[in-house]
Amino acid sequence: MSDLNLPVTEIGCHGIGSVLFDLDNTLIDRDTGFRKFCSMLFRSSASISNNSSEPDMVAFMVDIDKAGMGDRHRMFEDVISRWPGCFKNADSAVEFYMNHYPEMLTISSETKCMLKDLDAHGVSYGIVTNGGSEMQWAKIQRSGLRQLTGKVLVSGDVGIEKPAPAIFRMAMDMIGADKDKTLFVGDNPDTDISGAYTFGLKTAWISLGREWGRSEYRPDYVINHVSEVRNIVLG
Repeated sequence: MSDLNLPVTEIGCHGIGSVLFDLDNTLIDRDTGFRKFCSMLFRSSASISNNSSEPDMVAFMVDIDKAGMGDRHRMFEDVISRWPGCFKNADSAVEFYMNHYPEMLTISSETKCMLKDLDAHGVSYGIVTNGGSEMQWAKIQRSGLRQLTGKVLVSGDVGIEKPAPAIFRMAMDMIGADKDKTLFVGDNPDTDISGAYTFGLKTAWISLGREWGRSEYRPDYVINHVSEVRNIVLG
């Protein structure tokens, strides 16, 4: 296993022929996109902007969002309770969210270049993401990722979520790869890294400024941004 203290440029991992990527906070900056959505909602709703400052409103939304893991209806019920009149009901709020939040998501130029470099060097890659089908596909379409790969596995489509071994097995079939030559890249220690590690894949953890806090397993690589995968795979 690689020394986590070494910079990634010194630990190029030769022999990797394929890569699987998580989506949220890996290929796309999900958290920044959510904050942009909150700011857009603030500016578009007099019920909110007349009764709160934008920083306070965004902080409240980020808290109840629970990093995307919270129930959307419950989240907007809390929003309506705090700012009556901002939406007719939770259903209309969720519809607004589904229509506008994906528009806030983009892939960075560095990420796009990395994916194109992998493709140019014959490294197959795909996306494995947990979440509801409609939202995850909207993110992939509107961010521009759909133009870069057709190999996408959404848990909502198959009824299986990471870290279940079955979804990693399906992903291997999707990209036609051997697991001993595949790198999994993600930001979640439990669903991404633990699941891929248990299945037998090499792993790269996107730290997002965090320290690794597990003792029972460790990622092969710790990186700050997904574009660093290029150095791991291509050297």
